[in-house]
Amino acid sequence: MPDNSNDKRLLTASDSDGLFERVVAILERARAKVVHAVNSEMVIAYWLIGR
Repeated sequence: MPDNSNDKRLLTASDSDGLFERVVAILERARAKVVHAVNSEMVIAYWLIGR
């Protein structure tokens, strides 16, 4: 009886689709955080300039 514990699992189409969707969601969330951080810093910079 072969030992299947070390077998590599092949990704099926649905598995790879789910993985792709998770990667896309992570990247979109990261981009949104970057946009928010930059916007916040720009508001602070303009407020300091105008002060």
